[in-house]
Amino acid sequence: MLSATARLIISIAVSMVALVLFVALFGIAIYDVWKPGSTPSDTFVSLATAVAGVVAAIVAMALAVPLPSGADSLARSNDPQMFITRLGNVIGGTPDPKRWKNALALLYVGSYIVVGVAAIITYLHDEKAALVKTDALTFFGVMLAVVKSFLTTN
Repeated sequence: MLSATARLIISIAVSMVALVLFVALFGIAIYDVWKPGSTPSDTFVSLATAVAGVVAAIVAMALAVPLPSGADSLARSNDPQMFITRLGNVIGGTPDPKRWKNALALLYVGSYIVVGVAAIITYLHDEKAALVKTDALTFFGVMLAVVKSFLTTN
């Protein structure tokens, strides 16, 4: 059985791999749209779409977008803020949860925004690129939910 620290370190690694995969896969997809004659494989599209879903969910939670109704028990059982707090404590060795939570949330949100804006620009350039189109529209949808959440809670 793994210790709590080992499980946390593994969770950190998986979280960072998801973010790096997201940036890399969509970076390649966006680059390929601008390079004529290149089409991603079905496997590439499936993997990129799955990783984008994970990252979009993390970004939405980091930006406090409310979960759909009926998902309250999931939010309580898998508290992302607690995970990020524990992650920060392990990495920094200091119990300053706010600093680490904010840093990790900013890393995810910043990466998502950069890739999302690049996807929108690329989609406007070539609307036939299905994978980039999906990411651009999903990014737009998440940003609409963030704006709605901001306008209704602040």
